[in-house]
Amino acid sequence: MTLAKNDLYNKVKRNIIAQKYLNNLIPEEETEMDNSKELQMILLRILESLPEKRATVFRMSRLEGLKNDEIAKELGISKSTVENHINNSSSLIKKILKNLGFNLLCLFSFFS
Repeated sequence: MTLAKNDLYNKVKRNIIAQKYLNNLIPEEETEMDNSKELQMILLRILESLPEKRATVFRMSRLEGLKNDEIAKELGISKSTVENHINNSSSLIKKILKNLGFNLLCLFSFFS
């Protein structure tokens, strides 16, 4: 992992840990979230921490359901660049979620 990826990973992890700490300061009934809500929050925080182009490509692919060639055409980049952005984003997100204790099986449909 390059230094930039390590820095990004550490930044995202610190933000998520800080949020979990803040959630523990608030009464439990106000912070009860099911796993899907917590997962959505974490994914949004991770996406906010990614470089803009990488986050845009990931959103277009995984959240909007566009095909790689459609994304490439719309953004004016090569299909292989789109694939690299998606792979790098997916790898980072999976690593962060795994380290936070999420079961990767529940994420299968999100990343496939």
